[in-house]
Order: sequence, then structure tokens, then C-alpha cells
Amino acid sequence: LLQDDMGLGKTIEVISLIMTSRASVRLPASQGTLIVCPLSTVQNWEEQFAAHVKPNTVKICIYHGPNRIQNPQELAKYDIVITTYNLLSIEYGKDIKSGSTSTKNKGGSHNDMSQTPITVNSTLQLVNWYRIVLDEAHIIKDPNTSQSKAACSLTGERRWALTGTPIQNKLDDLFSLIKFLRIQPFCNKSSWNSQISKPIKFSATYDSNTGVKKLQTLMKSITLRRTKNQKVNGKPILTLPERIDELITLDLAPSEQELYDKVRSKGRAFFHQLKDSGNVMQHYVHLLEIILRMRQVCVHKSLFRDWERELAALDEQMEGLKDDVKPPLTRQRALHLLGLLRESGDDSCCSCGSVVDTFGAAAAPMNDQKQDKTRERVYAWPSVDISDGQSTKIRALVNSLAQVRAQNMERNEKPSKSIVFSQWTTVLDLLQEPLRAAGFKFTRLDGKMTRQDRNTAMNTFKTDPDCTVILLSLKAGGVGLNLTAANRVYIMEPYWNPAVESQAIDRCHRMGQTRVVNTVRFIAKDTIEENIRRLQKAKMELAEMAFKGGGGGGGLGDDDGLGAKGKRREKARENKEQMAKQRMLDLSILFA
Repeated sequence: LLQDDMGLGKTIEVISLIMTSRASVRLPASQGTLIVCPLSTVQNWEEQFAAHVKPNTVKICIYHGPNRIQNPQELAKYDIVITTYNLLSIEYGKDIKSGSTSTKNKGGSHNDMSQTPITVNSTLQLVNWYRIVLDEAHIIKDPNTSQSKAACSLTGERRWALTGTPIQNKLDDLFSLIKFLRIQPFCNKSSWNSQISKPIKFSATYDSNTGVKKLQTLMKSITLRRTKNQKVNGKPILTLPERIDELITLDLAPSEQELYDKVRSKGRAFFHQLKDSGNVMQHYVHLLEIILRMRQVCVHKSLFRDWERELAALDEQMEGLKDDVKPPLTRQRALHLLGLLRESGDDSCCSCGSVVDTFGAAAAPMNDQKQDKTRERVYAWPSVDISDGQSTKIRALVNSLAQVRAQNMERNEKPSKSIVFSQWTTVLDLLQEPLRAAGFKFTRLDGKMTRQDRNTAMNTFKTDPDCTVILLSLKAGGVGLNLTAANRVYIMEPYWNPAVESQAIDRCHRMGQTRVVNTVRFIAKDTIEENIRRLQKAKMELAEMAFKGGGGGGGLGDDDGLGAKGKRREKARENKEQMAKQRMLDLSILFA
């Protein structure tokens, strides 16, 4: 597990490993290294190989697109094969639909792939790789998704997982990495649960210190980690320009505040009605939908266009609780609700606790830099309403960009380049016209763009001196990109997972940066966004616990006196109880 801070050169480290180990190893069926990464980072891998490896030294294949190599014998001849998680998942999903998967055990679930690898027929799965590298490995955090299953079923002699943020929302995010790396005995879910997960989760029953020590010892044994402020012989391993963090609190405009108060009032009443009747978990995803609307209003009212109809529907739903009436569930609505679950960082079913997977489809930050330098400012709009199609946040962003541009011109400095992140592509749409009106040339990168369009957008931002802003979706542009051309980062809204924000910031605060980096987070005052910041802090503390120190841990016995079926039932019950408890705590904070 290579867990260096974002921006410390994990890509270059892997390239060095590949180039120095080629001649001295006993070649297996293939001498190739398979690199699995997000689509947005394929270009970066290509560029890094071109920059650091002599021409014609290695044969590189980009396994992507309709014309990709279908013959596994031909693919095995390449030294480097680069593909994406989505393509790996799609091919794996086709095998599952065709029935070429492992048999099921008596309990109805697939056999543990760490014990019995799944037999598949896709090209990538049929090659016996010398080395498999997962870039941004936290993407496989959920062991029940097709991406995670596909990665774990790959055949290879050596395995590397690269991520600066291995824990995203919960401790069990680590299990998928352990499973991919095949670290015995913890790649077996029962051993992981009994030795690490349960002792830490259920501290009222177990000695939590034992679980913590075992986890820390395990991570210390398999993890190579360097941080940006780490020192060797009294000197920092990397000297980066200063990073200045700003948390800007904004008062919503009157019309925005009025709509927010309506949604918040309805949401709180619904939550307390469910809580009093004991039906919170049965309607958990509906509460997430209300939370989504509260968050969207904080950014721009137009994200919640049908608010009158939706609030009226919520009134009907609250009334229906008296008769235990539930709204109809169509396929489209089911996918929408599943999306809400996944965005919140927990896609477990509220009834059975199982994780839902559909074939298609970052992690608490491990940055040791102290954040106490964060400067907080408050901007108020006491008597100004939003009447020009903008929002409080969009206006604050454009004003900030304009001020920076004016300062650059006044001081005769090189123009600052800025990255603007939002999790909603609709916000990126809404930003475009105000930026044009203010005279900014910008480009954009989001998950709907083709690989070629993404590369064009990246090159434009890096090479065009007049292009000073790039709009990025938090998920598509928040991992793996190298954007040291920028020295300012704006995050339009807080995300559930603080690791995603850390990944985003480190797109420019990384090796190769020569200017001071300024980061700006916009937070709507006295809203759910401040409560989300509280949840972020708790997730950061969990990650710090997992990787702090080391030490021994005691025996690895796994016998608790229960039979196999009894263990599964007990585990499911405990997981469901723990999930419900944590969700109630989070909801109480969010609706406070």
C-alpha cells in the first residue's frame, strides 16, 4: 500500500519500480504491469512515462476505446498496459451476466475471492500479469461493487495499491485494499471483522485498544507512507510553497434564505416525526433527499427548481406516515435514491444492511499538515437580493477572481490560474455565463466528457496564458490530475467526504508547484453546510486513528463459538445495528 501524500510523486515512484525491476526478475506468463486508474488520469500516466523513460524503452498500450486489443496473448506482450476502472468493471459485468462466474456457497453469496478467484473471460482477466497497480485505489473501497470485485479477481504476481486517502467514510473502507493485496488472514472478511472491525466498532463489548493496535500494526507492516512535512536528518523531504487556507462564510441573500428556511423547516419536522414513530431507517433515503435539497439551495436556488411541488409532496408523505403509506418505487427513482446513498458515503440497505451494487459505476485525508492556519472571513449581503440569475456563492466567486486579477495587474505579476470545484455539473453550467460576463477565459472538465475532450481541456488550461480558470467536477477532476499551473483552488460547497476535498486541493499543491497556493472554501452561514463540516472532522479523526503509531496486537484466533450460519446472522445483525446508530447520530447533527 503506497500511501504517500497527494502530490509527492507516487506515479514517478511506480515508474521507477517498473524500470528497475524488469531485468532482474524471473518472468511469469507476462512481464507486463497493468495499471488501473480513473479515466482522467490516463493522460497523466502517458505524460509521465514520456517525460521520465527513454523513447522505445518500453511498449505501452492504452487499453481503452472500441478498438482496444481483444487478444490476451497480444496484450501480454506489452510492458505497460493502462486501463480504467470503468472498463475493467464493464468487462467483468459482461462475464457475470453471461454466467461465467464462480458458483455460490450455501449462504447464497459469492465465494470469497481471496480464497477462490472468480473465473472470467474478459481480456484483462485472462492475462497473468507480473504486476498490478491500482491508482487512486480508494475507488474500490466497497468490496461488493463490480469495480472492486473485478480488481480483486485480476491474476498477478505482485500487487500495489496507490492512494493518499485510503479511508473515505468508515473503517471498513480499508478492507477492500487488504482484500486486493491478499494480506492473510485479514483478506478474509470474517478475520477482518473479528480481529479489527468489531473490536473497534463495538467498544462497549470489546477491548477497543486491541483492535486499534492490530490495525495500526497491520498498516505499519504493509504501508509505505511519506508526508509533505516529513523530515529526514532534520530536513524536509520536499519543500513546497506555502498553502494558505481560507474558510469564507457567506450570508445567504433574503430570497435564498427564505427558501432554505422552508426546506429546513419541512425537513426537521419530517425527521422528528420519523424519529418519534421509530421509522427513521425505513425512510432514510427520503431524508437524504431533503438534505440534498438543503445543500443545493445553499449554492443556487435553480438547483431546486420544483421546490413547491416537492415540498407539497413531502407534506403528503408526512401525512401518509399515519397510515404507513409509502410512495411507489419506480426503477428511475430507485436509481436516484441509490445515488443519494452512495453520495452520502454509505450505500447499505436500511433493511438488511447489504450493499447494493449496479454494474457500472476519495477517502479521510491523511495529510499531516496542520490546518490551524485557516483564515476565516464573513461576507454578508444584508439588503441585496439576488436578481441577476446569480447566487450568493457565484457572486462571491466571481468577485474573488476579479480581485485577484486586479491585484496581479496592479503588481505586474503573472496572472493567477484558478481551479473551481463543484460536485454538481449544473453548478459548472451556471458559472459559465457570469465568468464570460466578467471577462474570464475558462475551460472545463467533467465526467461526461470523452478522453480526448478531457485532454484538450487540460492542455488548454496548462498552456494558454489567457485561460485562467478551469471548472472541474469534484469526482472527475478531483483525483490523479497534475494542475500545478494553477495556484488557487475554490471549493463551492462542502462534500460529505473530506478526503475528496483534500484530493482536489492537492491537484495544484504538489511537487512541481512554484507559487504560494491559496485555497478558498465557501460555506453558507447557519446552514447544513456548517453541520457537514462537523461530520468531516469526525471522519478525519477516524483516519488519523487508523494510521497512528504501531505496536503489537495479541492473538489472531477467530473462534467465538458460533457456527458458520450463526456467525453470518450475528455479523449481519451487528452491522445493521451499528449502521442505524451511526446514521441516527449523523442525521441528528445535520438537522440540528
